[in-house]
Amino acid sequence: MHMVKEIRKGLTWRAGLAMAFSIFIIQPFLIYWTLTTNAPLSFVLVWVVLILWSELSGIFGNPLSKQELFLLLAIQPMTVTFATWFLGPIKNMYFGVDEVVRSFGISKVIPSWWAPPPGVAETLLSEKWILLNLHMVWPVIISVISASFWIPMDISMGYICYEIFVKQEKLAFPSATATALTVSTFAERQPDKMRVLLVAAFIGLIYNVLFKFLPWFVGPFLGAVGLSGLAFVQAAGTVSTVIMTPLDLTYLVGPILPGAGFAFGGDLLFYAPGMLLPIDVAVAQAIGGLGFYFMGTHLITKYDMWPPEVQWTHTWNLGQLVQRSTLYFYVSVLIGLSLAATVVPMIMHPKPLIRAFRVLSRRSSSSSQSQTGEERIPRLSVLLLVFFGCGIGAVLMNYFLVPDFPVWLYVVFILFGSFFASFVSVISAGVTFSGFALPYQKELLIYYSGYQMRDVWFAPLWQSVGGASLAQNFLQADLCETSKSEYLKAYVLAMVLGTLGSFIFISIFWYVSPFPSSAYPATLVNWPIDATFWARFQMLIWTGYIFRTDRILIGFILGTIIYILTDKILHAPYILISIIVGAQLGWVWYPPPGYAGLAEGPIVLSLAQLIGSVLSNKVFAQVFGRERWNGIRGLVVLGLIIGDGFMELMRSAMILMAKSMWLLPY
Repeated sequence: MHMVKEIRKGLTWRAGLAMAFSIFIIQPFLIYWTLTTNAPLSFVLVWVVLILWSELSGIFGNPLSKQELFLLLAIQPMTVTFATWFLGPIKNMYFGVDEVVRSFGISKVIPSWWAPPPGVAETLLSEKWILLNLHMVWPVIISVISASFWIPMDISMGYICYEIFVKQEKLAFPSATATALTVSTFAERQPDKMRVLLVAAFIGLIYNVLFKFLPWFVGPFLGAVGLSGLAFVQAAGTVSTVIMTPLDLTYLVGPILPGAGFAFGGDLLFYAPGMLLPIDVAVAQAIGGLGFYFMGTHLITKYDMWPPEVQWTHTWNLGQLVQRSTLYFYVSVLIGLSLAATVVPMIMHPKPLIRAFRVLSRRSSSSSQSQTGEERIPRLSVLLLVFFGCGIGAVLMNYFLVPDFPVWLYVVFILFGSFFASFVSVISAGVTFSGFALPYQKELLIYYSGYQMRDVWFAPLWQSVGGASLAQNFLQADLCETSKSEYLKAYVLAMVLGTLGSFIFISIFWYVSPFPSSAYPATLVNWPIDATFWARFQMLIWTGYIFRTDRILIGFILGTIIYILTDKILHAPYILISIIVGAQLGWVWYPPPGYAGLAEGPIVLSLAQLIGSVLSNKVFAQVFGRERWNGIRGLVVLGLIIGDGFMELMRSAMILMAKSMWLLPY
């Protein structure tokens, strides 16, 4: 007889108070940080909020349960996502009046429902409440309606992906599992596990102080010149996470293998995620990174395949090599590989999908617990009704905005494409630490549709891929013995409050000083750069320069062959996904390749995670015992990340204070 799990209430008044803290304290901080530095904050901010409330509740003698802590942690991404939600229409308006954007002729084709026309936009700078202006009504309304459609679609896909890949396929989900273990450790305070977590966090903190924080802090006083100096931060108006510079050996490899790149990462945090991965997954990631940017770029150079405007030279470093080869060659190849990773597994292994749909179709829609302790989830008919209902709403919205674009393509992309995109995203998260999303799906659809007008490029044409994140959160809810229905209530509540908070705080910051403004340095320094990259990217995709049909087909065929061979011979169907993840580790797909992120990531991170995996499975498992190591390695990884991230937040706070003195006369 199965033991009954105790699913306790997590959405309490204390969790609600913590949620309010995130909306009304953390959100304005995030907005001001973005306007001031234009840099992403460390994701460890969500852990700092959790630790703060965990310790405060303990001080007052009523510790938060793991259900409450899980809900507090799970809704933080919604707070972060929606913090700058209504900054988007304002930044779009700025793009429309930017000189570079105008020189490309893009301003003339921007629809009024995406951003106010340039002539109107210039007059809006004198408005005190910009988001309430009639010319901003359409962009604001469309952004809200879009969210109201894709959130229910994500929830439906989350349940479906959870049933298929968590319950039926039983994928590992290393990042989600480690997160749930850490939440439980904070709540239950088991001495042995808490000791591991605290020691790892202390190591991460000391490591950051010695190798990141102190060099950044004392560099300017020692006359150092570089990315870590405060002088650079003040001059450039931005800052990115201090990353210990990878040891780039491309200049040594180039004379022997022209076009090949190679580097080692110097940051301990590059290696830590690998400790959660099986060796075969880590090897496949390294094959992806080295196959593309070591051997692949060497073959491109050897056979003189570079376009006339870009010719390889020995002066290229690894970052330049990765950026340019991705732009001119690998975008198309990766699209083909990703399509193969989406379609071929469904054709070769349809049984898990069919079995999951059968299970969902038989289940009651009641949210009560069964006798086995398993919380019942909605029936398949209910999930599909919500998914297709909201999907059809999204199709009609896009048709209303761009009626000349083929309706059947809207249907195929939004409705059916969301299934495949969600599946490949959740599979990648199930076997690797970071996962990935299918790149350039919207752009690919529009380009190959043959539609010549530019209005559809601005349409809110998206696929529901949030089901991958929700499936992981449902798994975490199981591990933390939390009701999924309560999690969804908190999720929707965080979305509503986050959207409202974004509207209020963006309006207040604009009221203080319109953007761009000297009160917000990043808007003066970085927005013109962002506009230039955005305009360049628009021209690249409008002309189809980055899409090559032959390379997409090559990628699809190659991906199909890899999947069939690894599935039939090695019985490892996840190898193709791991190779794709390795080829884009550390990457940011939009804006253009190489614009942000760690450009050297595919080689540096894939090799680092391989080393971390080997150490974990061959050394630490022997030293600590495999069973014990498997039980604590998630705490070790998260502890290192939390400790390192805490100091990054301290550094960020100092930067923000320095930036806040921008307007002072001294």
